[in-house]
Amino acid sequence: MRARQRHLKPKSIGAFIALDSRYINQSDNTVVSSWNDNSGNSNNATQAVTANQPLYFTSILGGNGIVRFDGTNDFLEPPTMTKSQPYTAFVITFPRQYKFSYNLYFEDNSLGCSSYIGPSGGVQKYGIYAGVELFHGSSAALNTWFLQSGVFDSINSSVTINGSGTVTGNAGTMNVNGKFQIGRNNTAQLYLNNDTAFAMVCESAFSNSLRKKVEKSAAFSFKLACS
Repeated sequence: MRARQRHLKPKSIGAFIALDSRYINQSDNTVVSSWNDNSGNSNNATQAVTANQPLYFTSILGGNGIVRFDGTNDFLEPPTMTKSQPYTAFVITFPRQYKFSYNLYFEDNSLGCSSYIGPSGGVQKYGIYAGVELFHGSSAALNTWFLQSGVFDSINSSVTINGSGTVTGNAGTMNVNGKFQIGRNNTAQLYLNNDTAFAMVCESAFSNSLRKKVEKSAAFSFKLACS
């Protein structure tokens, strides 16, 4: 029997944007014009152009719906945000394709905070970036759901995949200053080919214990394995 996990409220842990596909109330295979922010800050991720809107599919991950980006022109973006480090980011996603060696998941327009897959030592690895790349030790896999956590705190940053193998180091000192691009990178040249279920950024550098609580809660919600 799986242990019960406390479902943490984004506002209670200092989230300034929290996108959770469980709260999208749409029919299967319909376009997403707005992915509402659950942090209480109204940082809804929107897209007014129908051709650039991702699709919502029901019952994909743990019985929950997800948002699917086509890798061609789909993306969403919230209003402009300005936040200084430290902050902590979480994302649950399913990549289908490496695009030009990078697959960017949740990125700020100024490259102030990004969670992504990129090349390291000749292989694709999970990483975070805020001016400097910090890679997780594990090789990244396509067509697999994973939960990535990134703590951005200058030289004390860290990246964790599925709750394990935390790597600590320098991910840079750049800050959030612009619009997050959910579905494409900051230069509008790379588009994701993936599904996304959850993306959240919180103020402050989380302690290991708090980070693990959030990981366990998110993983439990979407029925993902998490150490």
